[in-house]
Amino acid sequence: MPNLNILHANTNALARTGLKALLFKGGGIDKVDDVESEKELMQRLKDESYDLVVIDYDNQCSFCYNDIKQIQKEYPSRKLLVISSEQYDPNIHKILESGVNGCVTRACDEDEILNAVFAIAKGDKFFCNKIIDVILQKHLYQKDEDPDCTPTTLTEREAEIAGLIASGMTNKEIAEKLFLSPHTIHTHRKKIMKKLKLKSVSELTIYAVNIGLYKPVSNN
Repeated sequence: MPNLNILHANTNALARTGLKALLFKGGGIDKVDDVESEKELMQRLKDESYDLVVIDYDNQCSFCYNDIKQIQKEYPSRKLLVISSEQYDPNIHKILESGVNGCVTRACDEDEILNAVFAIAKGDKFFCNKIIDVILQKHLYQKDEDPDCTPTTLTEREAEIAGLIASGMTNKEIAEKLFLSPHTIHTHRKKIMKKLKLKSVSELTIYAVNIGLYKPVSNN
């Protein structure tokens, strides 16, 4: 994998300097540009191409959920890593459900942040343990309220497809890999999401990571 070009959006000068130093220390980076306003962020995305956009999300400051959605709308191919200021921010579920490629918190150590950057850059998804805990707590709470306590199980084929979806593959790619039709994959996908009571691929990814279904897609 070639060295990465990264854009970092953060209103805090010290945090921008710290992340840049960390990334260069880890190697594999060509450049790290930084911006401190929404206007500068969108202009830089318009002018240059980046392998990864890192957004320090803070709903009380410049970069918020709406900025993430705007990037996804105008630059859907851009990979997004969100660094959340708070593990239990009320909007963290909205961010995850928007389909970002990864999310960590500011409490993560250096290795976890570097792992997130390089995993996302090569096409995987990455969610730190604290974020996984947030998602799992949400689903446990929902299940506690559900009078039907029957455990949810996936068939062997559904589990296989769930893992491939979580790895970032499209319906067409999964269909070609499994020698099935895209329509069949679409039908399986709907059944999986309904069975697990999930609303987004991000939530499915968390589920797959937690129970060991997730396997990174090989580039070979």
